[in-house]
Amino acid sequence: SVLLCDLDHFKKVNDTYGHLVGDRVLFHVAQAIREEALPEGIVCRYGGEELIVFLRRLTGKRAELKAERIRAKVESLHIDVGRGRKAYRPTASIGVSSTDRGLADIKEIIRKADGAVYQAKEQGRNRVVLAR
Repeated sequence: SVLLCDLDHFKKVNDTYGHLVGDRVLFHVAQAIREEALPEGIVCRYGGEELIVFLRRLTGKRAELKAERIRAKVESLHIDVGRGRKAYRPTASIGVSSTDRGLADIKEIIRKADGAVYQAKEQGRNRVVLAR
């Protein structure tokens, strides 16, 4: 399975607090995703504020449950942005796609996970959507 994790409203973080704080937010979110994705998951930065998780041997509902645990872990973070400001609380929209054909379908399952991320954002963000 593939989980595509997109941080909600991340541009606002960089615009409000600056890119150094944006990098700190990305670091803490990536660490949280990595901790929750293990032992089945491999986490990589996919671009900008997107992280991709490759899950071995987890498909369908089990992958969706793993994604929900990741989403909740991200939402639970309180990240110090400095200057005595209130901690930043990130959220993520996550698209989930699975296959039983291994790497043969990798481009297609990433494309489907990306489409599911857009659905999650359209449905209000901070949620998990399983690609159909």
